[in-house]
Amino acid sequence: MSPHSRRPPGSGHERLALLAILDEQAGVTENDLDGRIIRVNARFEQLCGYGEAELLGQTFELLDSGVHNADFWEAIWQQLRAGQAWHGEICNRAKDGQLFWEDTVIAPVPGPDGQTLKYIAVRRDITPTKQAQAELQARRAELARVQHLAGVGGWTLDRGRQRLLLSDECRRLLGLPPGEDLDLNGAARLFRSADWNALRQAIREAAEHGQPFDRLLALRARNTAPRWFRAMGETDTAPGRAPQLVGALQEVTALTLAQRSAEANERTLRSAIEALDEPFALFDADEALVFCNERYRYLVGTQHGTVQPGMQYEDVVRLGMRNGGALPDTDDVEGWVQEQIALFRTRHSDQQNALRDGRWIRAINRGTADGMHVVFRIDVTESRRRIEAAGAAARSKSQFLANMSHEIRTPLNAVLGMLQLLGHTTLDAEQSDLLHKADGAARHLLGLLNDILDHSKAEAGKMTLEPLPLHLPHLLDELRVILSANIGSKPVALNLVLDPQVPHWLVADAMRLQQVLINLAGNALKFTERGEVRVEVRLVGLDDTTARLHFAVTDTGIGIAPEQREAIFAAFSQAEISTTRRFGGTGLGLSISQRLVHLMGGDLQLDSELGRGSCFHFELPLPLADAATVAGMAPRPAAAPGPSAAPGAPRLAGLRLLLAEDNALNREVARKLLGREGATVVCAEDGEQALAALDREPFDLVLMDMQMPHMDGLQATRQLRRDPRWATLPVLAMTANASAEDRNTCLAAGMNGHVGKPFNLDTLVALVLGLCGHAPLPGHRPDAPPPAWEDSAVLDDAGALARFGHDRNFYAGLLREFDPQARRLVDRLLQQGDRDAAHQLKSGAAAVGAYRLSALCAVLEAGREPSIAADDAKRLQAELDAVSRAVQGWLSTFDGAQHGAAALAPTLQALADSLHSQSLDCFDRFDALVAAHGEQLGAALDPLREAMAAFDTEAAETACRGLLFDLSQSKGLSAH
Repeated sequence: MSPHSRRPPGSGHERLALLAILDEQAGVTENDLDGRIIRVNARFEQLCGYGEAELLGQTFELLDSGVHNADFWEAIWQQLRAGQAWHGEICNRAKDGQLFWEDTVIAPVPGPDGQTLKYIAVRRDITPTKQAQAELQARRAELARVQHLAGVGGWTLDRGRQRLLLSDECRRLLGLPPGEDLDLNGAARLFRSADWNALRQAIREAAEHGQPFDRLLALRARNTAPRWFRAMGETDTAPGRAPQLVGALQEVTALTLAQRSAEANERTLRSAIEALDEPFALFDADEALVFCNERYRYLVGTQHGTVQPGMQYEDVVRLGMRNGGALPDTDDVEGWVQEQIALFRTRHSDQQNALRDGRWIRAINRGTADGMHVVFRIDVTESRRRIEAAGAAARSKSQFLANMSHEIRTPLNAVLGMLQLLGHTTLDAEQSDLLHKADGAARHLLGLLNDILDHSKAEAGKMTLEPLPLHLPHLLDELRVILSANIGSKPVALNLVLDPQVPHWLVADAMRLQQVLINLAGNALKFTERGEVRVEVRLVGLDDTTARLHFAVTDTGIGIAPEQREAIFAAFSQAEISTTRRFGGTGLGLSISQRLVHLMGGDLQLDSELGRGSCFHFELPLPLADAATVAGMAPRPAAAPGPSAAPGAPRLAGLRLLLAEDNALNREVARKLLGREGATVVCAEDGEQALAALDREPFDLVLMDMQMPHMDGLQATRQLRRDPRWATLPVLAMTANASAEDRNTCLAAGMNGHVGKPFNLDTLVALVLGLCGHAPLPGHRPDAPPPAWEDSAVLDDAGALARFGHDRNFYAGLLREFDPQARRLVDRLLQQGDRDAAHQLKSGAAAVGAYRLSALCAVLEAGREPSIAADDAKRLQAELDAVSRAVQGWLSTFDGAQHGAAALAPTLQALADSLHSQSLDCFDRFDALVAAHGEQLGAALDPLREAMAAFDTEAAETACRGLLFDLSQSKGLSAH
């Protein structure tokens, strides 16, 4: 064989085989000296996703991932230009945008002259390895975070070196520097000797027998309180390696101290319960007995067995019956047992039970927040006997008083009747005087009998109330008339003051309320020689259904000494005997008044200073009278709001309406409300503009204000009726004047109907639909005439919101426009005497619910003087200031609610998303939520707080999204 026929290693077929293996297993590229690709193999095409035609002639900037900076690439080129191969990891970007990692060797290929001809790179895909490393790193970081949150560190025992290998968290818990491990002797110095010896024995048993352990250790501490740790460990017998001991260390100082404190408290509590004079027992949420005192065991009895912890409540009840200790005085024993079980299962119950041995036992059951049941059993036999005896005596006394009052009333009524008949005969002056005095004495005696009868009814529990709608200003007017007769010639001023914010129509027993006020004010006049008696009613709270009113009767009379105040409300009692002799009376008035106030839901109280006067006062929650109930009983500023439209298509869809209205605010209100119902609304500012609009385009209906500049609504209607094109066009009058004369004038001018301002949306929609032929006209009752301005509200926001479909945003916009517009109109009215400004302000004020201002403007509009009187100007300015304050208060509350809701919603959403993805930043987000909105959310935050404390992310997410839902339903915080 020729020497040339021998193939050197790495040449020929072997070299081709090696290249084939490389082509199959690795990506191979060749680049020229400028870095342009001149050859690629199939494997590299698979890695990067580009085809050969796309790669040839390109530099590796095509694959640049952005992971490596310029210094990285410069270092590679420097090494290659020096004739040295480079080895490292490179991250490239594939054609589809995905990143992939390669373990890369780049080597220069020299030519015959030793100079580099090209570069060849062999690349191995290591993307799965890099991803696994990143995932591992992330899991390690997550594990470290969880360990830190839970306060748990890990350890491993190196048995060969007798060393404990510690995690970072474990070192932190023990106060060791980073990277430091412990030998067993070093660990022994950290803990108390007894604890460490027990732990070392547990480690030995675990290593020898595979027995896991869980021990409590105390860290040595010289100048500080001891710290407690829970050490857990077990043998790891994973296949493929030698068994090793692994474990965890958790600081439980707070838990240990809390447990020891709880144990001490439990011992103290058990001792206290045993010392109770009454039977006591505690049952858990499953109705099993936890513990009871000896008196409870005695009550249940011992004849057929004793009470034991763990017994069910029903078994305890039945055991007491078998033992004879708690046998009820009833034939239906089983029914009694079921009743006791039902009462026990209610959160709170308090019942007195009669036993067959004559005793009465008060059974008190209380449920705790954590589901436990607390049971008290109190022997009330003696106290019940005393109460029954006292009740019988009181009933006898009340019955006697009632009988006597009735017996005396019969002849007294006869006396009064005969005195009245006698008054119709011929009498001289002396006889008339005697008759008058006799009649007064008889009527005074009748008043005393009425007081006695009321007192007997009250003591017998037969006094009841008859709540009906009442007009509070009218009641006070009647009170003024009655009390004025009691003043006589004394220099005493009687002042009755009604807070203007108090709703006028309420529901109460008017007779009984007036009786209380007459009693209190009558006493005040009786005991006041000079000065003032003041009856004041003030609003202290108001919601959608109830007004809470404070009634006070204040005088400058003799006052009441402190030692007499306790007895002042007792029946047949006055401050002192001399008072009775001097002023008269039975002493029943205050007792009856106190009982009546209590029946009405209040508490009569007294503030007094001897020699300076007294103040009797009380608060009552009085329901607001229903609008439908009081309809027709008094004038109203607007029609009662009708029911809101059901969800669905707009009711005026497809209708084109022409609105002629000179007031900008009223135009805006009508345009937006009718537009919301689907109508197309075109606006005109007077009659001339309305007629011009009709010439330009067709409309289904015209809403025409009656009073407008240039050409009013009546003139415009008469003119359009002369044009055959509009002979049948419906015209609906809109005006604040709701008199029958105004309605007749509208109809005579050719209008088809009339609606008052401010209008009710449902009423207006029904009228528009009826006039346009889309629905029958509803039965429409004319609006009531406007009330006197003194009887109107400053700002009836509730009524206005009802008319606007409870759209707070829309109402807020109107209020913001109204205040500056109202100021301008008042300036015009006061400076120029422009009565049209009063007309516009009247209409705009009614639109936003400022009925009192609107009513005052109506008075001023009707004036004929060239200027506004000084008193009227002052009154108008004061009223406008009151409305401005009410408007600003409403807007401040509304804006605060909107801001709070706007800031809260994104915070809740971010937390919900974090909980859904189970990201650990949910704890940080929850802390931020509590810090920023904890006070705002209040108790609503409790379910979320409990779920977070239990690391229950699913329940926490549910609670969080529940808060978001509530927030969306309420549209922010309520502005009222």
